[in-house]
Amino acid sequence: MIKNMKKEGFSKSIFALSNKLNVKTFIFQNKEESDYEK
Repeated sequence: MIKNMKKEGFSKSIFALSNKLNVKTFIFQNKEESDYEK
């Protein structure tokens, strides 16, 4: 039971981390594209 809870919390934190990274790369790509258009 404790193992399952730990696993769930671990995957949730990894999911949150990857979401943050995705948002950062998305913003970075948009910045690069708008700079390139100028």
